[in-house]
Amino acid sequence: MPNILYVYMSPQRREDFYHSCRPKTAEEKRDAHGNTMYEQWPVPGSSPRKLLNYKHLPDQIGTREWWFVLEAWRRYDPRITWDDIHMRQCRSHRPKPNTTQQLVRRNRLKAHMISWNEYGGAPAARDAQGYPLPSTANRVATWITDGKKRRNTTRGYTPGLRSPRLGDIPGNRVPWPVANSRTGRHRTTARGRGAQISTRAVSRGGGAGSHSTAVPQQPSHRSSGSEDISSS
Repeated sequence: MPNILYVYMSPQRREDFYHSCRPKTAEEKRDAHGNTMYEQWPVPGSSPRKLLNYKHLPDQIGTREWWFVLEAWRRYDPRITWDDIHMRQCRSHRPKPNTTQQLVRRNRLKAHMISWNEYGGAPAARDAQGYPLPSTANRVATWITDGKKRRNTTRGYTPGLRSPRLGDIPGNRVPWPVANSRTGRHRTTARGRGAQISTRAVSRGGGAGSHSTAVPQQPSHRSSGSEDISSS
């Protein structure tokens, strides 16, 4: 996975990141002829919405895109919203905005990632007895050592290489959690045991139509039974 997904981000920096996208200042996206670009699959009876110009976001996004690719895009630019993503997807197959958000949230927690785009706002969730539950960020923070926090990294906890410098040697990879097959439309892991994922297109904004930006490669034939995610 891209390095940006291994950044811990302290509470103060997350607050700064959250407020950096308000107000939204992205310009309208224009084609090679200078014409404003609009969504290709508007809701019937509604006017097409204008696309905003983001460096890392492609003009079309697959409806089965990998969840961590969506997370990476939103980390690259805090102004990117779920609407920006959904208006680039085919309407007949795209999931509901809340479905996408919850899917990313569940898998982010399993991967020991902290959302950079959630700060304050909504009241705290409560358990069956009515007691406030710790936020996702606070839950992840309790799992990360102080040393990792000081180095601003979640490597060693988030799936992928513990140390990229050492390469893919035995014991240097955190395995990907075994996927739940009932996780909604978006893919959560590679299909097939031990498959690896290339995220070359994440940083350049690849992907179109119903095809995923992350392209599965040949199986690595690992015997652990977990799904591996290639990392830089």
